Amino acid sequence: MKYLGIIMTKTHHMCAYRMRNFLQRLIIKMKENPEDWKKIVDDAVKCALRLWGIKRLINATWNELALSCFWLVMLQNKITKYKLTYLVDLAKDVLGKRVRSSRIIKITTFLRRLLNMYDTKKEAKQLIEMMIMKLDKKLCASREYINELKTVAVAIVDMVGGKISMSPRMLAACSLYLADKKVCKKLGIKPMLTAKSLAEITGLSLYSILKKTTLIFDYIKDIDSDAHE
Repeated sequence: MKYLGIIMTKTHHMCAYRMRNFLQRLIIKMKENPEDWKKIVDDAVKCALRLWGIKRLINATWNELALSCFWLVMLQNKITKYKLTYLVDLAKDVLGKRVRSSRIIKITTFLRRLLNMYDTKKEAKQLIEMMIMKLDKKLCASREYINELKTVAVAIVDMVGGKISMSPRMLAACSLYLADKKVCKKLGIKPMLTAKSLAEITGLSLYSILKKTTLIFDYIKDIDSDAHE
């Protein structure tokens, strides 16, 4: 049977059934009526099935594909009250599903670029929030540090977004890496973030993060220099 441009096998049908069941359970945990979300679920499952070919490439689970597509379909339908970080936490903590933030970031970035759904700054800021939530659980840092980290990272995005060529994911990671250095110096503590830890949660290479961070640092330094001339 041909469906969505692919030949549907028993495996495809089983995956579609499992993804639909997963999303319906997620919607119930969101305190929404699954019947009202039927079209969104159907569109999300169709979207996920179309990604069959890249699933193995990004080493994603079907639940991760379904969740990513579900969120993007929500955005396309102007439903913005649920943040991706909230949905990820629901999937992991409430439903006990295996969902990795790094792969969710990969999938959503890929899809939004494909569909031309984002501007670099806005996307980077959303990813910063998601990354900070992920890091916060590992670092056990003070609330002052976390708040300052987000503020400074967002300020860096506003300063360099669109000026230096890089993906929103890379911009978010580099901005956090630089922000950590600035915030820790201000608070008189040792830096808490490493390029390695950011690489682990974003799926980016450590070398690329360090290289791009240097570009951002040099750009900011030039701006500061010009301001004092």
